[in-house]
Amino acid sequence: LKFRGPRSLNDAINCYVKIGDKLSEAMFRVVILLACVTSGVVGVDFSLYLLDPSVAQQKGALCLDGSPPGYYWRPGSSATDWRIHLRGGGWCWTLEDCYQRRSTYIGSSTQWPPRIESTDDSPFGFMSNDTTLNPEFADWQTVFVEYCDGTSYTSDRDQPAVFNNTPVYLRGRRILLALLADLDQRAGLLTNASRVILTGTSAGGLAIYIHAEQLRDLLPASATLHALPDAGYFLDHANMDGQFSFSESFADALSFWNATYVNAACKANYSADEQWKCLFAQYTLPFIRRVPVFVMNSMFDSYQLAAILQLGCNPAQNGSCNQKQLAAFY
Repeated sequence: LKFRGPRSLNDAINCYVKIGDKLSEAMFRVVILLACVTSGVVGVDFSLYLLDPSVAQQKGALCLDGSPPGYYWRPGSSATDWRIHLRGGGWCWTLEDCYQRRSTYIGSSTQWPPRIESTDDSPFGFMSNDTTLNPEFADWQTVFVEYCDGTSYTSDRDQPAVFNNTPVYLRGRRILLALLADLDQRAGLLTNASRVILTGTSAGGLAIYIHAEQLRDLLPASATLHALPDAGYFLDHANMDGQFSFSESFADALSFWNATYVNAACKANYSADEQWKCLFAQYTLPFIRRVPVFVMNSMFDSYQLAAILQLGCNPAQNGSCNQKQLAAFY
């Protein structure tokens, strides 16, 4: 599925959709709701639930700065149906990066408001409780998971790293498992769910590719799970100069993060020096065998054009690229 528009479908206003396979009407509505912004669809009905600090410490489930992780949840009248969205926010590949990140919204829960207000950053579309806009899913349990580990929930270092005499916690795996367990305790996600749709954007979209099979293991055998990663298909691809600098960043981070929490079948398929491949959708997707995945990614993904291809122009804007740049893109 290719969208000719901004890199995140959740930020798109006008989008061109090319669909190769037939979809059910309900699934098609999910795609459109994820792809197109609708204003004023969510108010202050999403409340923040932080992991109890003592539980967070006991489980080692800590944001980069040591604060407890959390999520925004709006209970629905359909008790066994769940929509779970993983927020994006890139990654921190080095200790200094993670140290800088620990004091930001995507490294610490101390900056998260107690409720989501109706702003441009609100969950919308597929996450909406507007029955006119979103009739199939408006009454589902709806969870918006905040992102504070900087590793797409793959890291698992027992001891914090230290920079400038300050601890930096890399506990993505423990965060994800602890939050799922908390949702189970509050509302029976892992024991009573009948239908679950997992979505995510950017680094959250990548997390879906990496963790879909693990979540399948945690849910009841009778439950259905579908995955819709948005703008998470980051490519292992050379830049304009033939260098794989983006891939090398992930490869270098693998050890620093102790990124052991990846797709098990993917991990078993690659040698020790190629384990980093399981942090990329193109290598992990073939090993997602029990979860239907609907792949969504912009053809003109602005982040990938700049960070991976390092193109230096935008092919979506006529005349902004020279022939060499267009040849590299196409």
